[in-house]
Amino acid sequence: ASTRQLRLSPRDRVAMIGFSASALSVVGVFWLQGGTPSVQHPLGLGVLTLAFAASERLLVSMEAKQQAIGYNPSSEVALAVGILMLGPVEVVAARLLGSIPSMALNRGSPMFKLAYNASMMAAEATLAIGLYWLVSDALGTGTVSTWVALNVGVATGLLLGGLLVALAIGQFEGG
Repeated sequence: ASTRQLRLSPRDRVAMIGFSASALSVVGVFWLQGGTPSVQHPLGLGVLTLAFAASERLLVSMEAKQQAIGYNPSSEVALAVGILMLGPVEVVAARLLGSIPSMALNRGSPMFKLAYNASMMAAEATLAIGLYWLVSDALGTGTVSTWVALNVGVATGLLLGGLLVALAIGQFEGG
């Protein structure tokens, strides 16, 4: 009996990685929000959305192996503020509503890259929120505890984003 092996193109593999990140983010946000996602602070959502949109203008770009990689320290600041002030749905929504249109307009990114970046950003934000809550619960209240929890969450979210970018580039580079 012969077995047929499924061959996926690099683009298909990256799409699967992006879809997986999106699916986990949706489940994570529902879980973090307590099962009923809703917007409790529309003004905060709007302000945070504008902060993420503005942060896309402050991108530091690097090129590695014919791939542009961007780092945006101001988006981490906006993420941290969002985590402290808004709910999970609002933070993830603001990240996507602010960053993706700004990326499309300012950089002219192709739709496939925008979709992958949206998946990555949702996963980063969801992980950052979850870890902030977890570490914050473990450490208790207080300024130092809050800063430690916030830095653990945001830094780990940033690491996840870097991993997802490396996975995508690796699929096209053959790594």
